[in-house]
Amino acid sequence: MAEENGIVRVEIIDVNSRGQGIARIDGKVTFVPFSAKGDVLDIRITKEHKNFSEGEIAGMVTPSRDRVPSDCPDFVKCGGCSLRHVSYRSEGMIKKATVEGALRKFGLDDAPVQDALMPCPERYRNKATLRIVGGKFGYYGKSTNTIVPLGGAGCSLLPEEFCSIARDAAEVAGRNGLRDVSITLRQSPDGGILVLLTVGEMPDPAAEGDLVRAVAGGREKVTGIAVEVEGSQRERVIFGSGVMELRQFGLDLALSPRSFFQVNYEGAGMLLDVIERYAAETGFSECADLFCGTGVWGLALAKRFPEKRFYGADIDRGAIRDAKGNAARNGLRNVRFFAGDASRIPEGYAPDLVILDPPRRGCSDGMIAALVGIMPENIIYVSCDPFTMARDAAKLTERGYVIKEVTPVDMFPRTEHVETVVRLSRSDMNS
Repeated sequence: MAEENGIVRVEIIDVNSRGQGIARIDGKVTFVPFSAKGDVLDIRITKEHKNFSEGEIAGMVTPSRDRVPSDCPDFVKCGGCSLRHVSYRSEGMIKKATVEGALRKFGLDDAPVQDALMPCPERYRNKATLRIVGGKFGYYGKSTNTIVPLGGAGCSLLPEEFCSIARDAAEVAGRNGLRDVSITLRQSPDGGILVLLTVGEMPDPAAEGDLVRAVAGGREKVTGIAVEVEGSQRERVIFGSGVMELRQFGLDLALSPRSFFQVNYEGAGMLLDVIERYAAETGFSECADLFCGTGVWGLALAKRFPEKRFYGADIDRGAIRDAKGNAARNGLRNVRFFAGDASRIPEGYAPDLVILDPPRRGCSDGMIAALVGIMPENIIYVSCDPFTMARDAAKLTERGYVIKEVTPVDMFPRTEHVETVVRLSRSDMNS
């Protein structure tokens, strides 16, 4: 392709799993952030590697029909979103292709992948952590430790109240000389907001009073404020309750500020619908919910299938305390929770259905070996990383499982991330 003054004209032929456009220059792949399939662009090469190049947009020649104007002034700098420049329909196609590409990489070309389920793409995050520096608040910039301040209406992925609260908390931090500050906000489905301020050293009583007045004063939605020293994992409640109570998935739940819960309520509902459908299709008797966190999947299924037996396991003792409390709160006697390594199946349990929801790194070899040891008839694998999911699914297919169905869920709209639910069954059940 022609090059003049370091500028190369290219056509974007595809988009990869990171939301980067793909072009070829003399046969060499070039990745171009913030481009869309079908764009004709003038680009500048920013890095050369042995097998690929990286480029940046220098000028738009012909925009793709999938391209839309970005409504965020910090889109390119922030690093939170990578797909705000394409239509939401196009984003769904990218997410499905990402899952298909991950499966293909591990030889699972025949896995049946459904269209991605797509919740509302705006104001969907029910939890966020923002950094506060010099009286300003924001996210870290892409691949940096530099704050990108949020101004105006703030981030369109967050409830509007989050940025208003963070702005007032930042002013308090500046007035009182608080250092190493971050603020975590969590919103319940009915709008209640729990606030956790993490600081380098515990503020004095006057600063705490200032924080309560600034954050809770005039805001009925703020139900609790807690403060903790960074790294301590021990918060002190200075206003209201340190626990968030919510009604979700037919359950009455109570969550502590750090407890894991899906950040997108609508997306989590879609995800649970898939899990419940897959579980019902198996005709299971006993289910193990491994890497269960606060146990929401197991709790919801235990209520949906009261005649079945469930247990959950997770290494996080705080999460398991929440899970046990929520089981009691909902009167569920057919589910038990254990704190410990998820690969250690408690004595006396022989699940014919296993739900796996591991961290981003996926399952360890020990976890795969444990699954093969008990050989459940069906596995439902929930993953936030398509590539570790595909790697683990390939290991399971080598050991006697077949993939029955794969459903992507766009849990994180406008970013490159996608949640995936996979149902696997033992191959001897299909012969």
